[in-house]
Amino acid sequence: MSGTQMVLWAAAAAAILAVAGRVAYRRNQGEKARLREVREWADTHGWAFTGENPRPPWQDRSPHENVTLGYLLEGRVADRDATIGSGAYVVPKTIAAGDGSKRGETATYHLTVLTVRAGDGTPDMEIQARGLGAKLMGSLAQNATDADAFDARFEVRPPEARGRLSGAGVQALLDSEVPAWSVRDGEIMAVLPGTTRAEDLDGHVAVLSRLTEIVRTPRH
Repeated sequence: MSGTQMVLWAAAAAAILAVAGRVAYRRNQGEKARLREVREWADTHGWAFTGENPRPPWQDRSPHENVTLGYLLEGRVADRDATIGSGAYVVPKTIAAGDGSKRGETATYHLTVLTVRAGDGTPDMEIQARGLGAKLMGSLAQNATDADAFDARFEVRPPEARGRLSGAGVQALLDSEVPAWSVRDGEIMAVLPGTTRAEDLDGHVAVLSRLTEIVRTPRH
């Protein structure tokens, strides 16, 4: 490599590093601004804000392993304790090259976890979306009721918990007002994809409010 080529290579490398540094700086500043706006929302709405990798009791029951939270909000919805957690998890991947070799990579996925206390006596249960084929068959069925449409699109585990769903709970899922959810130890959890910003939080509180209506409370 000639002296001129070395100078050109060094200049190109420096330019690449400078661009990468600017991108990283802007990303860092954007994240700081996002957290500042979330904290301001929390202060305005009376929610507690915790940053720096909080670990709420429900973290281990997240459907994804190794979830790291960027922040946690704790407040009240319909007179019940509720939380909103924003974080991410990493999934390892193996990439096969054309020459037959393989290399390991990782992909980072962002998510938002919503939790709210369930009514007294609510059993452990889970709602899962069925496959596309079952959904399509359900949508094509003639004279299908909302209950039929629900059973075609969603599965309740354990099956005997199906009768505990309220009409509002069935309709909220059919209308996509709430995502699939689960209940464990008296706490309802729903997981949404993506990073949560301050402008999303009012909508998340509305989802939490709907989640308080999904299960019938047994009469004593």
